[in-house]
Amino acid sequence: MKKILLVSVFLIPVMFFSPRISIGGEPPPGFTIGGPVIVGMLTLENERDDAGEPTGWMTVTFRGMCKVEYVKKKLCYFPLQIPFADITKENLLYYVLQYEGPSDCYSECGGEDIIITKVLKFKNAGDRIYAEVVFRFLIPI
Repeated sequence: MKKILLVSVFLIPVMFFSPRISIGGEPPPGFTIGGPVIVGMLTLENERDDAGEPTGWMTVTFRGMCKVEYVKKKLCYFPLQIPFADITKENLLYYVLQYEGPSDCYSECGGEDIIITKVLKFKNAGDRIYAEVVFRFLIPI
């Protein structure tokens, strides 16, 4: 019974307050953008099956700096919200990586939602997109 109560107390609020922002979205009500900046290179790679057809997934890799710490994140099989070919510099703005805040940046353990607040450079190279971006943290208010 204690386990059920603990899950209810901690998991249910996370389900309701966790933002569900896709590419081109905006910060949801009840959240503010803050914390230290994370600056670096974001690479999006379109995943294809053995026949060369898009799978509807992409690999997201980020390399950059937060404060003086090097940050590297790689997410395989990240679901596409829109067709890969439709991703532009404009709709990358406010793109969110949920639970991917690096440790020792905003908090010791990390895991916060991070959001792109600026896209400085953008290059679409077919099945790969390279973008120099600035991430900030989504913070509940």
